[in-house]
Amino acid sequence: MNRLALLLTLCSCATQQVVVRSEPPAAPPTPTATCPTTAPSSAAFAPETVFGAKVEKLCLLGAGDETSLRLREAVAPREGLSLDAEGVRSDLTALVDTGLISQAAVFAELLDSKRVIVTYVVVERALIDTVRVEGGTSLPAEIRQQLEGKNFRDTLTQRNQRRDALRDFYDSKGFHDATIDFQAAGTELIISITEGPRFVVEAVRFDGAKAVSVKDLEQVVATKAAGPVLPDVLEVDVMRLTSLYFDRGHVTVSVTTQQRPHGETPGPTDIVFTIAEGPVFRIGAISLKGLPLDAKALGSLETKKGAVFSRTVIQRDLEKLRERAKKQGKDVEVLPMTEIDQTKHTVGLTFELTEKH
Repeated sequence: MNRLALLLTLCSCATQQVVVRSEPPAAPPTPTATCPTTAPSSAAFAPETVFGAKVEKLCLLGAGDETSLRLREAVAPREGLSLDAEGVRSDLTALVDTGLISQAAVFAELLDSKRVIVTYVVVERALIDTVRVEGGTSLPAEIRQQLEGKNFRDTLTQRNQRRDALRDFYDSKGFHDATIDFQAAGTELIISITEGPRFVVEAVRFDGAKAVSVKDLEQVVATKAAGPVLPDVLEVDVMRLTSLYFDRGHVTVSVTTQQRPHGETPGPTDIVFTIAEGPVFRIGAISLKGLPLDAKALGSLETKKGAVFSRTVIQRDLEKLRERAKKQGKDVEVLPMTEIDQTKHTVGLTFELTEKH
């Protein structure tokens, strides 16, 4: 048999030995994680079925594109994690806390035994195109214009901004009982204001004042007759009166304030500052402590032994000592230390100098 015949024979044999192998059955296709286009029929899901499965996809329904982007920032980290009750509660809280929605519900759909799609269906807050203010007859036109902005979401933040602006205005005018309510009606936001009584200063009195004239006291306080009653201003007035007495040697002075309604009608109010002046104190011994200064430093001070105690004068002397030390190449802190003698009505004064760090 020649070589060509042998090759033909071998090829013929090879073609006759066909081996047939059976293929394994095809695996079922993996379910695709696709967000639903409409809300599932029921918000209930069995915890034993979905809890523990991995969140394959997180979906949002009910909000526009811009709002959805902001909402996803609050819940997106949930993807890839196991679903559990604490995580669901955390997501719902995070969604509501954005202030962009008024309601949120959660749905879960199993893809297989290990994967789940979670869908949050939300109700987006309305886009307000009209703001109507009811009441508020004392509101000036410029504040009304600020309130009547358009094309904003009726969020808690927006309401709080408007409420704070109104509260600041009414408090500054003495309407401390004013109420401010909001109600959304479709795309209209209604702001209802009940101003209530205006608390006005009927009179300012200074009970117990003997060493200082009423005229001097009236010049110090910001609270004036016919002006609004402002609690924050009254607190500052107490400090101003105390400082005035401190500068006149009354280092044990006590000042309190009280609001007394003027008659039965709420609004007109007498403001009474009650002052326990105490005795006048004078400067006792004066000394320097800590970092040394030149011998003339103490004599250069405005505060002198036997002079009436004055906090303002002492403050000026503190600055003098700092400047004097600076000229000598020292950067110092100066702390005034006092020792009160209630019997002699004197105040011993020590200026303590320490190096700044």
